[in-house]
Amino acid sequence: MTVVGYARVSTREQNPAAREAELRAAGAERVFVDHGESSRAADRPQ
Repeated sequence: MTVVGYARVSTREQNPAAREAELRAAGAERVFVDHGESSRAADRPQ
């Protein structure tokens, strides 16, 4: 069975490397990283 991890950071200034390393140490073979924007920073339509 393949273990998949997901790491997300809210701003471009944040570095997901520590989160990715923790997921790999926990056995994740594949790690997906998402560089999202905080909902406070983005203008989203209603």
